[in-house]
Amino acid sequence: MSLPRRSASAVTALLVSAALLSGCGSKDQQEANAPTNPQTSAGAAEIKLPTSRPSKNSSSKKPTPTDTPSPSASQVQVPAGAYAGAGGSKPANATPVTSVNPSGIAVIKTPSNNIGCDLSASYAGCGVLNYQQSQPYGSDEGGAKWWVPLDGSFNQIQSKGDAPYFLGTDPAPQVLPYGTVVYHENYVCASEQNGLTCWDTNTGHGAFMNRDGTAMF
Repeated sequence: MSLPRRSASAVTALLVSAALLSGCGSKDQQEANAPTNPQTSAGAAEIKLPTSRPSKNSSSKKPTPTDTPSPSASQVQVPAGAYAGAGGSKPANATPVTSVNPSGIAVIKTPSNNIGCDLSASYAGCGVLNYQQSQPYGSDEGGAKWWVPLDGSFNQIQSKGDAPYFLGTDPAPQVLPYGTVVYHENYVCASEQNGLTCWDTNTGHGAFMNRDGTAMF
């Protein structure tokens, strides 16, 4: 059966429109089913980054068996015969020197009058009088070596041209009975029958002195 020309044209137009609508619907369905890119999608959740750098101390190092404390700088080899607490801090039984001149120099001496010391913040030393005659350490251009430095200025027994303050009388030196321990500034002296031991509590260094000899430490 043949259709009129106008009717045929109308049918053709309807078929074309249906085809176009079908194509558009298929494209929309594909786009709807396509996977969403979270970096480009407007609805994607925002990625949060840290705002501060982790601290370098956030992880602590565990100690190992080889981690040992450093030895104290004040550890010294104290000679035999010296006061038992020599080289260490001020003993609990130490008392202040009572004879101190206006310049802040404390003066002491042993009961035998053979050993005396000048102690101050700026310098310290002791003299062993019998060394001037016996000269167990010899002499130099300044005379017999009888002066024992305690302040680190020298590490050996020296001669001394000028008289130390402990030989004066203003004030007279404090006599240290055997068994007495005294201190002035950072220096401690312990008087015992076998000799006098003096040391610097800051460094631990000092000397053990008697008429037979001196051992510096």
